[in-house]
Amino acid sequence: MRVLLVFCLYTVQMLQRGLRFYQFLSPIHSLFFRYSATEPPGVPCCNHKKENAYKCDSLSLMDISKFHSVFYGSKDKIQQDNFILKHTQSQPKKRQRPTDNSRSGKDLTYFYFFRKRDGSHIRICRDAFLKILCLKKDRVLGVMKRHHTSGGKIAAETRGGDRKSEKFAEKKAKVMAFVQELKVLESHYNRHRATYRKYLSPDLNIKMLCEMYNKSVDLEFNVKESYFREVINTHFNFGFGSPKTDACSTCLYLDEQLKIENVMEKKQLLETQKQVHKLKADAFYEILKTADDKAVILTFDCQKNLLLPRVPDQLAYFSRQYSFYNFTVINGHSKTKLRKENVHCYTWCESEYAKNSSSITSCLYHHLLNENFDGKSKVKLFADGCGGQNKNTILIAMLGKWLTSCAPEQISSIEITFPMVGHSFLPPDRVFGFIEK
Repeated sequence: MRVLLVFCLYTVQMLQRGLRFYQFLSPIHSLFFRYSATEPPGVPCCNHKKENAYKCDSLSLMDISKFHSVFYGSKDKIQQDNFILKHTQSQPKKRQRPTDNSRSGKDLTYFYFFRKRDGSHIRICRDAFLKILCLKKDRVLGVMKRHHTSGGKIAAETRGGDRKSEKFAEKKAKVMAFVQELKVLESHYNRHRATYRKYLSPDLNIKMLCEMYNKSVDLEFNVKESYFREVINTHFNFGFGSPKTDACSTCLYLDEQLKIENVMEKKQLLETQKQVHKLKADAFYEILKTADDKAVILTFDCQKNLLLPRVPDQLAYFSRQYSFYNFTVINGHSKTKLRKENVHCYTWCESEYAKNSSSITSCLYHHLLNENFDGKSKVKLFADGCGGQNKNTILIAMLGKWLTSCAPEQISSIEITFPMVGHSFLPPDRVFGFIEK
């Protein structure tokens, strides 16, 4: 008795598992076998009075089996619909019989054809056509009506697909136009790894940008934060703040000290040092972007060494490569647009001259000799504080020699400004970014 009870419980568990597996398999079976043959073809038994109109009685079992197997040879609905169109024909009806308007009359007349094994086509009735292919009337009539209303186009898949892109196309265009107007910055020290990465202000985030957008457009173009985030992540390569390689060492040191400092007085002192450091850095950029009609403004910098040859060859990578140097001088402040008239590049190779303060000073001296100083009374120079290139006595001596012996008479003074260490993004860096890209 106990053995029988255990066997019954085991049988019930297996049946439950089988039911769950069938429930899981049922939609998959419906998806892949929906347009397969579910039964063998039927043999039409028609008794038509007009023997010349329909030839249903002349069909053999071999012809019916062949016609049925060709139709279900493909499990794709579109191919089956095109098979139906190939063996049917529709045309407007020729005459209108009187009716009592109890039901709407048909506008088209349909003809059905059967292709025999010898290649000949004969006309059959609708019931025979449906019975041979094991189809329902609505499917065949629907295919023929869509073919007629579309102007004779073949069947095409219209199920599923993207139904929302057209609905949100105008909203998406508004969002993209808003994002493109945002002020972005490129990475300075990370150009080789973040070629197309742009950075927004660290004070912003996706939620704030979405709120700003919704306030700037009409109510009908408002979007949710999730949609706004999807547009930015899909079509833009934006980040907030700046990459860590662009961070100033002094700023990083003060930030870390503020995290671990517990004494309030020392913490306030660190906060003050950080604030003063940032104010000095901002002061440099304020001076750099200020236009002066009475002064010639020059910014200059030397690009990192460019290695030649630049080819995707492993041997070239592991070999001793050839250094190419680029020293760039730009006329104008930081807001001046870069044009070929105000961008001047001095290039040479390591086999010609060394990359040192003498070479940099010679390039700047040549530029000063060929610069136009009409209507100007002073010269303003901006460069980073690299001691081996710009911030040295050789450069200062050259400027003194040029001012006293070579400068035009109206030039009365030269000002040279160096930024805070770690905050030295200059207009030549924009040129270097274009070159490295």
